[in-house]
Formats: sequence, C-alpha cells, structure tokens
Amino acid sequence: MIFTGANRVSAQAGWILQTNAPSTNWASVASSADGTKLAATVNGGQIYTSSDSGVTWTSQTGAPSTNWGEIVSSADGTVLVALDFGYAYSSTNSGVTWTADNVGSPLWIEAGSMDGTKLVAAGNGTNICTSTNSGVTWTSQGGSPTNNWRCLASSTNGVNLVAGGFNTYLYTSTNAGVNWTTQNASPYGYWNALASSADGTKLIAAIAPTGYIYNSTNSGVTWNVVYASGHYWDSLASSADGSVLAAAVNGGYIYLSTNSGVTWIAQTNAPLTNWISVACSSDGTEFVAAINGNQGRIYTYSTAATPSVPFTYTTNNGSIAITAYTGSGGAVTIPSTINGYPVTSIGFGVFYNYTRVTSVTIPNSVTNIGIEVFDGCTSLTNVTIPNSVTSIGNYAFAYCTGLTNVTIPNSVTTIGNDAFYGCTSLTNLTIPNSVTSIGNYAFAYCTGLTNVTIPNSVTTIGNDVFYRCTSLMSVTIPNNVTIIGNSAFAFCTSLTNVTIPNSVTSINDDAFYSCSLTSVIIPNSVTNINNDAFAYCTSLTNIIVAASNPNYSSLNGVLFDKAQITLVLFPAGLGGSYSIPNGVTSIAYSAFSGSPTNVTVPNSVTNIGGYAFANCTRLTAVYFLGNAPTPTNDTSVFQSDGSAVAYYLQGTTGWSTIFDGIPTQILLPPPPAVGISTYGNQPAVFFPTATGTNYMLQMTTNLSTGPWVTVSNGVPISGIIITNPPPAAFFRLANP
Repeated sequence: MIFTGANRVSAQAGWILQTNAPSTNWASVASSADGTKLAATVNGGQIYTSSDSGVTWTSQTGAPSTNWGEIVSSADGTVLVALDFGYAYSSTNSGVTWTADNVGSPLWIEAGSMDGTKLVAAGNGTNICTSTNSGVTWTSQGGSPTNNWRCLASSTNGVNLVAGGFNTYLYTSTNAGVNWTTQNASPYGYWNALASSADGTKLIAAIAPTGYIYNSTNSGVTWNVVYASGHYWDSLASSADGSVLAAAVNGGYIYLSTNSGVTWIAQTNAPLTNWISVACSSDGTEFVAAINGNQGRIYTYSTAATPSVPFTYTTNNGSIAITAYTGSGGAVTIPSTINGYPVTSIGFGVFYNYTRVTSVTIPNSVTNIGIEVFDGCTSLTNVTIPNSVTSIGNYAFAYCTGLTNVTIPNSVTTIGNDAFYGCTSLTNLTIPNSVTSIGNYAFAYCTGLTNVTIPNSVTTIGNDVFYRCTSLMSVTIPNNVTIIGNSAFAFCTSLTNVTIPNSVTSINDDAFYSCSLTSVIIPNSVTNINNDAFAYCTSLTNIIVAASNPNYSSLNGVLFDKAQITLVLFPAGLGGSYSIPNGVTSIAYSAFSGSPTNVTVPNSVTNIGGYAFANCTRLTAVYFLGNAPTPTNDTSVFQSDGSAVAYYLQGTTGWSTIFDGIPTQILLPPPPAVGISTYGNQPAVFFPTATGTNYMLQMTTNLSTGPWVTVSNGVPISGIIITNPPPAAFFRLANP
C-alpha cells in the first residue's frame, strides 16, 4: 500500500481500540493520504469504511460478503479496490457502490498509485497483473516471473514497483510492471511484507521466518539489514518520504521507526497479538492496524502535532472530553477535533465561574454538555448549541445572568436539574419537540423570562421548573403532560393565564402557588390536586371543574371534592364573606389561603385541616354553627390571623376561650332559641348572660354579610331586654 506526503511520528504510541468497528477476522486495512478515510476487509465478511479516522465504521453492503484479501485506497479515499481471489471489486465513491471485474487469476495481494487508477496485483502461482483503470480491466504481465507472490509495493505514480514472494529474490519494475528485474543483491527468502516511499526510491521489506527487515535507498538495487529478530512480520507501511515506518507482527507487537528503519520501538500500548495489516497517512502521523481471528479488532493512533488549545482534555475510545478551560475569556470556540479525535463532551465545571467568557461556540461533534459547565459565567451573553447535543447537564448554564437568548436544538432530549437556574436576562425560550425530560429547577429564577413554549414531547413538568419566573405571563401545557410537579410555576407573579390539558392527572404541591391567575379550568383527567396547588393566587376568583371529573367539583367558583363534603380551595381572590354550604364535613389543608373577611361554618363541619385559614390577614370573624370541629388546639389553622375571632353558638360543645390559636366569643342564637316573652305588651327577648358593662350587644340577620348593628352599649349586669327582635336575628357581645 502507498501513502503520500511527509513528516514525523513520536517514538511511543497511544493506540486506541476503535470499539465501533466490529470484532471480526480482519484481512487488510488501507488509509487515505490524510488518515481520515479508512477502509478494511474481512476474511469471510464485509468491507467496512470510516470517514472519521476510525471512530465510526460503516458496513458497505454494496460489496458482497466473501473471503476478502487486500484493499487499497487512493490518496483522497474515494477510489477503493479490494481483491477476492479471481475478482477485483472497485468503488469510486468511498465504498458506497462497487463494480466486480473478473481478473481471471486468483489474485490476493495488491498495491496502487496515488490516484487509485494504476494497480498491481498477484497471487499464488500467477504472473503479476496490472490495471490502469482502477481495476476495471487487468493485464497479465508476461515479463514477470510466475511465483507464489506474497507482497507488492508501488510508488505514488504507479511506475516504480517492487514484488516479493515465497523462496525468491525481490523483483522491481520501473515501467509500471511491463518489465521486471531480479534484484540479486537482495536476500533469497520468504518475503512477506513490502512498503515504498512516494517516489519509489526508499523501500522496506521483511522476511517472515527469520524476522529480518531490510531497506533500500536506491529503488531496490542494494539492500541492508536494519532490524534482526525472530518476528513473523505480516505487514509494513511507510510515510511518503520513507522516514516513518510501521511494522506489524503476527503474534507480537506493532513496531515504529522514525529514522527510515535504523531503530525500532515496540508499541507496548497496543496489545501483543496477531496483527495482520498496518497502514499510515502520507505524513506518518496517523496509523491504523488490524488483528485477524474471530475476535479481531481495529486500533488507531495519531501523532499529529496538536494545535495549542486553551483546554485540558482526556482521550477515551477515540473521542475527546474537555476537562478544563485555561484561556483568558472573551469569545471562545471549542474545536471539533483535537489530535484528530472528535470532541464529544464538555465535562464537569469546565467554565465554572469564568466571568470573562462572553460567548461560546460549541462544535457539532459535541453530544453532551456536562454538569456546571458554564455555571456562574455572568458575562456570557450568547451560546451556540449544535444539533449534535443530546443532553444539557445539571447547572450547565446556572447563574449565567447575562445570557439573553439560547436556542436549544431539536437533538436535545434531556435538560438537567437547574440547567438554566438564575439566568435572569433570558427573555424567550423555545423547548424543542425532542425534549422528553425537564429537570427540577431547570429554569427557576429566570426572572426576565416572559414566554416559554413547552413541546408535546414533554410528559412531566418537574418540580420547581419555572419557580419564581416572575415575568412569565402565559404558558400552554402540552397535551402529553400528565404531572405538573411541586412548585412548577410557584411565584410566577405575572402569570395570568394557564391552560391545563385533558392529559394532566396530577397537579402537585404548590404547583401554581402565588401566581396571578384569574380563572382556572380543571379538566376531567385531573384526579389529584395536592396541597397549596393554587394557594395565594390573590387574583384567582373562579375555579371551574369539568362536570365529568371523577374526583372534584366546583360551586360558585370554589373547589370541592366530587361529593362536595370537603372544601378543597376557596380562591384567594374572592375575599369578602363566605358561607360554607351545608353538608360539608371537612375543610382541607390550607383551603382559605386568601383574605376572606368572615366565614360561616355550618354545623355539618367536623374537621378542619392544618393551615386552613392561615395568613388570612383580613379575617375578623369565623361563625361556627355547630360543635367545635377537630382539632381544637392546632395553632396552624389560623396562623398569622391576628384579628380573627371564633364565634360559637350558645349551647354547642367543645369550645373554650381559645380555639386553634384564636380567641372565642359566644354567638347568641336567634330569639326562639333564647326564649321570647312579652315586655310592655310587646314581644321581647331577655339576655341574662351579660356579665358586665365593657361590652356592646350587636345584632345581625345574616352571619355571612352582616351588618352587625349595635343595640346596646354597656350591657348591665342584670341583662337587657330587646323588644320586637327579628325572628332570625343573631346576637353577639363585642368590645366597644
């Protein structure tokens, strides 16, 4: 095989197993001049090609699965020719399609010119054959001897050729294989491997059984031993200038030389195994080697000089992971390749708190943006995320307070926890339809975010995803979402409208806590509304529940369970006076998270949940028409309700001077319950329960709306008589 170009290789190699190439019985490898395009044949299998220096491989099904021999490549990697004994298969499009040509001889080995048009091939017991049209037609060169040929090499112009075989001398041709000269100065032996410089003057050859390597600097006229060992050499490769050499041992190591074969270094970073073929780029910096056998593998190695990059990085399985940034800031471009390997990952905290970075361009080789990569980059205003990225890690862009715009490509499937936490300048956001998972707090504290589009691909809106996005005004939840997480939109104080689709089954704790919603429609799919889901939405005046909802209902804008025996939520925006309907037995946790001024509780209520009236700062009176509900000593029920008084009817039980943390007062029942008499021939009611002169006696005919009218200031100890009382009047004692 022939490779063109020039330059150098280091003494010791870091060979990389290419895990994307199959484990199989490899027969031969070939390389383009720059080492990026590779081709390989399988003995008893397919032809494979790679366009990224061996990182990924494609099975070329346009060629048959057969017992392939050697393969050669043109300098640009577009022309490929592979041998299958009596057939040569050629491709002019990097292996996508193939043409079979009947050679007429069982050819097994070959070499080619730089452009891939001039080929030379041979086999066991054949003449040497040549082609000038990339293998379409072949000519058996009668000027060549018949031999069991084992190896061939060619100059880049296809004119200078060299051949070796079993128990023979080396043969050379200077006219593209028409005539051949026996090089009697070469040893007589079992020649098993050959390679040539670009001009055909520098040759390297190996005898297999003895393990000797010979070189020639005059196109094969004279030969010198450059390495003596007992190795079974199976393949040789040369740089264009003949200075960099590679040799593969069947049952040993790969060896490299950087001084035309004077010294050789075993590549112990690569395994000791049955190497069958090796190839290199024209400059001697890119290498590929194959192992035969059922578990054969392909390894690559690059010694190309690495451009100075402001990063530290690691190499693993043919890919680069950026581990740290060492630059000075400003506009940063992450390279797509380093050392010839693709940059696929930006690791943990690479730019963490690097406040001088203003913009970042990420190449389309990157698939993962790791945890805290840009966390705290407060000067970062713009970032380009390519279509190759599939995941954005936790805290990836957290606290990037200068970031005004970000486009998430439709390749991203996962947005991690806190990914854009605290990006206070981010105003608009479109999440692509590829995203299926949005992590907790992903966009929390994005206080400038006014608009967000959530795609149908999202099934769960996680906890606190848009927490305290105080400028967010409207959101449409897509039809595939089933769960709205805890505090997902909590403290979105500008959020006035939300559409909950019929797919949602659960609205979790604090989901819309302290938003500015005015009305909410609960679809029939919702079966679970957790604590404080709409608490402290002080503009919320109306909750509407679909009639077919199995678990919930609404009455006059108030949320109840289906049977309307539990009051779930009194909208905080309603305010004023409210009478709980008869038949309700339970007031749920944090049910009145707003500011009613007074509430009438029917005698059917037996239980009040924690924080049921907490922070109702305008609440002055709660009128209980029955016995004291349980519990009676839970101070959270009326927490921070400093002006509230619990009024209870005379004759009911379970009351004391304090109920759930607030003071109590007796609420005198309507006159029929007290007893009506006459006074001065007029109907009258006597209140003997007055205990002093520091009270006012007040009367109302409607506990919910009032008003309370003072009928006596300073109640005498002996009591008071009220003439002509309304039959439905209630009386209470109040402080003057």
